[in-house]
Amino acid sequence: MFEMKHILILTCIILACQGAHVTDFSVHIKGTFLCNEEPFKNWPLEVMIDGKRFKYEDDIDRFTKDNGNFSIKAWIRTDSYMITPYIVIQHNCWETKEVPHRCHRKIIQPVQSRYVTVGSKIPEENKTFNIGTIDLRFKHPAELPVNCGN
Repeated sequence: MFEMKHILILTCIILACQGAHVTDFSVHIKGTFLCNEEPFKNWPLEVMIDGKRFKYEDDIDRFTKDNGNFSIKAWIRTDSYMITPYIVIQHNCWETKEVPHRCHRKIIQPVQSRYVTVGSKIPEENKTFNIGTIDLRFKHPAELPVNCGN
């Protein structure tokens, strides 16, 4: 009987591990990027979670348009209970146009959980995260320090 208890407990543990729940999470992020008041066009953006890239409804959507606008619909499947995705904007826009910069600046903007759709690859229409219009020449609150490797 003693061994039967151990076998039953071990079986329950194995079944619990196999039953890990996998869920789809999706986001819709939109906004406009400028550089010195001009549209910051054809620049790639990424939606990430814990270093993993989201999948996109259409890969071309992860680039800013000619007018600086973007509208990204992205999703990821994970066994996490809840996620906090973030949009990564790595850019070369600086305060002055004249000075050439070989360094890129990087903004990592978290997306609040209220804008995350749970259980679907298609984001709910009322959960769009509008980042607004941002002129990238100015330091953003979510910007990381620049390291040019000098």
